[in-house]
Amino acid sequence: MSVGEVRRETGPEARPVEECFRPVSLDDSSTSPSEFPSAVQAAAITPRNSIGSIDEYTMSDLWRFVMRWLVFGLVVTMVLGAVASAGAATAPPARSHCVVRVVDELPSGELVTTPPECYATLAAAVTAASSGTYEVPAGLSGRDLFLDPSVAASVASFTLGIHFDGRYGTGSSISEVGSSCTGGWWNTGASWANRISSSWNGCYRLRHHDLPNRSGSRVDTVGSQATHTLPSWMDNRTESVSYWGS
Repeated sequence: MSVGEVRRETGPEARPVEECFRPVSLDDSSTSPSEFPSAVQAAAITPRNSIGSIDEYTMSDLWRFVMRWLVFGLVVTMVLGAVASAGAATAPPARSHCVVRVVDELPSGELVTTPPECYATLAAAVTAASSGTYEVPAGLSGRDLFLDPSVAASVASFTLGIHFDGRYGTGSSISEVGSSCTGGWWNTGASWANRISSSWNGCYRLRHHDLPNRSGSRVDTVGSQATHTLPSWMDNRTESVSYWGS
């Protein structure tokens, strides 16, 4: 056989060469699927519009997948936000121990004080109130304030009183530094209004009033150099305090 010559098969299974190269349409119903390889058979029996259906199904699944993750992310964000808010709501506020100094007394008797100077511990506040004269233990508490009577007497000589927002000398505090126990009063202002629960007496008598300017209902804590807790009916109701020597 010469080059380029096409050999024709003979026998009962032989087909004309032209049929082997005959173009085939996928819609040609006259063509038997057995005449094609399996991949071609699959394409031949798949309707044309099924490709579009597959695309639509895939996009629909993708959309649902994205939406589910968006919802999941939103739920996680809300839960974490709620946990953070709950943590913030239940966290105890930081304690502070402040000092104010009496610099004048108005004709009405109201005491004029400096702006508060605040410290992390009661010991630091008392040391500052004494202008560094007394170094007190770092663990100083309002309940056991100045166990050494001589130190207590010295501190009382320049401290009208120390007020606490917890019972028995606990919690945050504010110290009134001064030496006149003649009835002058301190208006608590917004930061300490309706907050005092106990007081350490520098003056013999501290009179707690439930309104500003030494007015309204009142209760006295009596006895210098000792910490006193206010009765429950006056707890967190003080808006001014007057300081007396007897």
